Amino acid sequence: MEKDERRSAERFPLDANFCILRLDGGRTLLCEVGNASATGLMLTILHEGRAGEVALGDTLQLVEYPRNMAPMIATSFGVVVWINRQTLGLRFIEAEEPRDVPEGAPLP
Repeated sequence: MEKDERRSAERFPLDANFCILRLDGGRTLLCEVGNASATGLMLTILHEGRAGEVALGDTLQLVEYPRNMAPMIATSFGVVVWINRQTLGLRFIEAEEPRDVPEGAPLP
């Protein structure tokens, strides 16, 4: 697998895995997971026209994801580090940091 120089961890492609993200305020988005690594996920937002609800730097919470992804999920919180139309990069972050918990979201 060719590695992009910006990547610090190997990516693992997944077949048709879906997850639900919680945004600030409790809204949720259904996403397809393109690939996963120890540091984050590449996700495609499946809700037509809702990609604009997510911005660079937003903190999101994974609230549901397939069990086979559990070994790859370091924490249920992540920050959006890139966006390209309906696809985004989510880098895992520690939930203990106060800035990492979306307003209105329950603590894990």
